[in-house]
Amino acid sequence: MKKTPSASETPSAKPSKNGLIFVISDDHSGRDEMNLAGNPFALLHSSGKRATGTAHIKYQWNRRLPSGKTVLASWEVNGHAELGLPGPSDEMLYLVLLELTREAVEDGVWPQQVHFFRGALLDRLGWPRTRQYYGLLSDCFARLQAVSIQARHSFYDAGAKSPLALAAFNILDEARIADEPRGRKTQGVLPLSHFKWSDQMYASFTAGNVRSLALDFVLSLDHPTARRLFRYLDMHRNAQKPPLHEYKITLTKLRDHIGLVNLSFASKVKERLLPAHEELMARGYLADVEYRKGSGGSQIIVYRFADGRGEAENTPQSVGRSRAEPVSIAHTAPTLSALSPASLAPAIYPQEAYDVFNALPEAEKERLRELARQDIEPAFWDRLERPDSPMALGLWEIVAREFPDEYAEQLGEADAGASK
Repeated sequence: MKKTPSASETPSAKPSKNGLIFVISDDHSGRDEMNLAGNPFALLHSSGKRATGTAHIKYQWNRRLPSGKTVLASWEVNGHAELGLPGPSDEMLYLVLLELTREAVEDGVWPQQVHFFRGALLDRLGWPRTRQYYGLLSDCFARLQAVSIQARHSFYDAGAKSPLALAAFNILDEARIADEPRGRKTQGVLPLSHFKWSDQMYASFTAGNVRSLALDFVLSLDHPTARRLFRYLDMHRNAQKPPLHEYKITLTKLRDHIGLVNLSFASKVKERLLPAHEELMARGYLADVEYRKGSGGSQIIVYRFADGRGEAENTPQSVGRSRAEPVSIAHTAPTLSALSPASLAPAIYPQEAYDVFNALPEAEKERLRELARQDIEPAFWDRLERPDSPMALGLWEIVAREFPDEYAEQLGEADAGASK
């Protein structure tokens, strides 16, 4: 008897159309729910052992609410009692189910229940129509229906424009796979198989908390970590207008938010990320990846995006390199004499712009916040005033433009302090 593939034994992804590199900016084939793009529900490792029901994903962090209060946020995922947590195959299925749901939208209304043909679903996934893969499809649906998530201050409610204090939910409420009688598919009736999104997921869809996703590009990637990393980075890259050219995050935070669980050592995290970095650079999405030393002994990873967004031919030679000098997010400002009008970019010096902003009257702060919010997804408004967040770059640009004298003074003070 042939073995049914497991969730961690990801089948080959879809090949690139016509063997060409995708132009990612032209690929709007899929959708992604924002909370599940920013937090994992599936494991990325493939140790060869079947995950047990005791395996889980859990991490926590400090989060600032729109009210200004800082709370302890957490994200916890538990899996099927026998089949364990979802894996890379289940995540691929989830993305294709979102694609099917988007295609079934009528008059702007997302359906909660969607019908499908098994064979056609396997075709979309790029999996062969064999008994083994029909079995894998059943297991994937079982894991997606059984997985439970408890999110404390970490599930963003697009309606309230704030994280929920607690969201305890499943991804799917129901999944049904039925054998289609011969000839039934040609009779113009609904397929017998269907899935139903949970109420929490459906509410998020209908509130508009979904984003466009280059699904064909995602499914064409070979490495599960590359697929997961692309979803996470692209969400942050396009969370503001214009899109970011560079994104920084601590290595530990990235590890947690893309689901590299049980990796305690930075060297192991980097080892797992390396194939993903190489593939995303070779495919023209990333231009460069750099590791830096951060404050308090932390490590920061810096992603620079390729301008062509999928067209450029890049080589992975700079992946994993580390600069000799320690550089933290709380940086040292350059000398004023070194600044030209083009280089006087407040996005480069967020701490100084933050100091200017922090000294303003509250009414003026709120006016600037409103200006900055126009170009940022509401899900990221809670990061608007953090000097270390890329989501605040637009605000710092406005501060520097509207208060140039105060901003220049802050740069001068930072420079004077650095020269002592």
